[in-house]
Amino acid sequence: MKKVFALFIVLAIMCTFTATAFAEGTQSQEITLTIPNYFTLSKVAATVTLPTVGANPNSNVDIEDYNTYFTFKSANFYMDAGNYGTSYVNESHQFIEGQTYRFEVRADLKPEYRIDENTTEFTINGIKATLSSISNNMVFFYILYTVPSTSPAWTLVIPSDVSINYPKNENLIGNAKIENVSNFGGGKIDVYLKYDGLFKNTADQSKTLNYKLNPNRGSLPVNENNRVGKYSVSATDSDGTPIEYSYHILQDGIKVYFDSSDYHSAAPGTYKAQIIYSSEYSATDD
Repeated sequence: MKKVFALFIVLAIMCTFTATAFAEGTQSQEITLTIPNYFTLSKVAATVTLPTVGANPNSNVDIEDYNTYFTFKSANFYMDAGNYGTSYVNESHQFIEGQTYRFEVRADLKPEYRIDENTTEFTINGIKATLSSISNNMVFFYILYTVPSTSPAWTLVIPSDVSINYPKNENLIGNAKIENVSNFGGGKIDVYLKYDGLFKNTADQSKTLNYKLNPNRGSLPVNENNRVGKYSVSATDSDGTPIEYSYHILQDGIKVYFDSSDYHSAAPGTYKAQIIYSSEYSATDD
């Protein structure tokens, strides 16, 4: 009985010693971080579908070398107000002639590539773009673009002011004309003249003097739009395609005419009259 008890004590001491030995000392874990040499892009060139009158927005965007440098791309459109696009334009919107829009492109860079705000050049359809922001490798840049006009445009040139010397009762006043025509492929641009038939004394407008325009060839009616000129196609090719355009004077040598009895009985003084010119486009010619 005594021998067995002694053996039990020895084993207990050995177990206690072994556990204490593993608790002593320290060990370390090493973590390695490798930072690559980033490549800074010299340019980011995007291509979108620029708007035409009545077309719907197309959010597709192409970016040069997209597969090499980028992981994501998108384009959004906004109605522009001043310097900021404030109203998102969805795909059902129809672009408005003469309206300015903000076209903004988003491009997400791969981790090993970077943008330099001072040196990287941004373009959209070859137009220099403005960098909006950079956030977590997401790059935003935009252009402001005004939808071009497709309607004909022109300049109406009217005769210069003229003075009439007493007692001459027939006086040329000149002709209006059309210049600087663009976006014109056919139809016509009519020029109109309107007048009230009264010269008014500048000191007392109750004193008036009646007059007419072109009485010798049938007076132009008072207070009506009288057509005096037309811009239209003047020549076509063998297929009927317009190749030349010109302005046609329909009332040449317009004169101011006074009845001699009215003219000589008018009160002395300076009289003035106004002739109003206007122009109008029509898609069909007469």
